[in-house]
Amino acid sequence: MAINLVSSIMQSLPPDMITKIASMLGLNPALVQKAVTAGVPAILGSFANLASTPDGANQLSRTLSQQSGALDQLKNAPAGSDQRSFADRGLDMLSGLLGRNGVNTLASAVSTNSGIDANTGKSLVGMLGPVVAGALGLQQKASGLDAGGLASLLTSQKSAIMAAMPQGLASQLGGLLDSIGGQVRSGAETVSNTAGRVGRMTEDTAASASQAARAAAANTPSSLPYWLAGLAALIGLGWYLLSGDLHMAEQPKTSSTVGTAPANVTTADLTNQMRSVVGTLRNDLQTVTDPTSAQSALPKLQQSTDQLDRIGRLSAQLPPTEQKALAAPVNAALPEMAQLFDKILAIPGVAAIAKPTIDALRGKLEALSRA
Repeated sequence: MAINLVSSIMQSLPPDMITKIASMLGLNPALVQKAVTAGVPAILGSFANLASTPDGANQLSRTLSQQSGALDQLKNAPAGSDQRSFADRGLDMLSGLLGRNGVNTLASAVSTNSGIDANTGKSLVGMLGPVVAGALGLQQKASGLDAGGLASLLTSQKSAIMAAMPQGLASQLGGLLDSIGGQVRSGAETVSNTAGRVGRMTEDTAASASQAARAAAANTPSSLPYWLAGLAALIGLGWYLLSGDLHMAEQPKTSSTVGTAPANVTTADLTNQMRSVVGTLRNDLQTVTDPTSAQSALPKLQQSTDQLDRIGRLSAQLPPTEQKALAAPVNAALPEMAQLFDKILAIPGVAAIAKPTIDALRGKLEALSRA
């Protein structure tokens, strides 16, 4: 089975590790879990973007070899100055790869997405950076990858990285995701680009038509009267414009796709995805019996939240009748999900950990049920 780097790294940060980081930062563990869920794919995405060029891949490869054991170092870091030193070293490492502006963008995006303050967010990113780099370096070593192989590995992970990012995080990262920007481009950008292409086509058609008119006039025998030469030019111009209109009619109607789902996404696909997410969510919720198991389940519950958000965005582009068809399995599952949510939140100590995630899940499901 192909490795999922995001999941692998998240599994290396179990509840006791999240609790330690929370203690180091003076934050609630649930808030740290949310920030880590954003930070890990954000850092991996930045690394993938860096490795999209040969120089960047070589630089990243050299740096990874120096970060082995980072997770153990964080686990064993005693309280106080050593903790701050670990975070500072991580920030220096990230700055060497992404630049200081890149690190600031990364920290700001994670802070904004998770609701922690900017300084704390920067410290968290400094702690996570070596952990992500160390895990990636171990994978590189285990697979015997050179810089090119590392770049290929990260390229193969782009879809999983983007899918793991909470809503809005990709756009907040901006230029740190340039190499995978096509996956986060907004519909407005697509429409703007389409309009630009149409405008350029119109200008090109007008210029070519002018050339055709001049050519028709030039090819008219000089012995003909001037009015006949002009008529020949007009005929040539009219014919070119007519053929141009016909050519334009044959072009793909890009603008007509605005407000519809992508061609490769169908209602059946989304319905199957919805059923799969609900089934996985049900199983994950049933594992929560106490605060420890709740903390352990949080990454999986966050992943389900992100998947529901993605399905919601795609379903909004379907025709109303198909949106209603997609809402049917949600309505069928909603009562059971609501009971599970309420049961979990009633467990002593669990609400403080899981309530924000549970509320987000409840909101996503209810929104999909109203389509």
